[in-house]
Amino acid sequence: QLIIISLITQNIITTKEDLEKLITLDAPTYGLSYKKIGENYRTCDLDLTSKKITSFRMQTKEEVGQEVPCFSGAFTLNKDFFSYQPEYFGTKGEAGIPHTLFANNHSVSFVFLKEWIQINTLAELDLARKFFDSH
Repeated sequence: QLIIISLITQNIITTKEDLEKLITLDAPTYGLSYKKIGENYRTCDLDLTSKKITSFRMQTKEEVGQEVPCFSGAFTLNKDFFSYQPEYFGTKGEAGIPHTLFANNHSVSFVFLKEWIQINTLAELDLARKFFDSH
């Protein structure tokens, strides 16, 4: 089974233990956690029994500002992904991996990641330095 793990392109840091959890399930699998995310970010619905993601959607008004399932940017894919039609979103027409994955695949597993940090700003870079210092 071909497994692709995306971390660098998503600008995140996570632990070896979390990556090991991620690759225990058949691909495709997403690493998730509960976080407060911006209102323009998507969340999902989960089946906790089967460990499957059942939807990929925009947040409801009630969810904005609350902790919701959040995609970490750490995931595994199998070779089928490369035959999928890209799914475009936003005004710039960006084709996103989660959007493409969920538009073409109805069986996506998940694991909860204990620790991960997204790095898109200088403040987040400082958090990443602290993360490395503590590990």
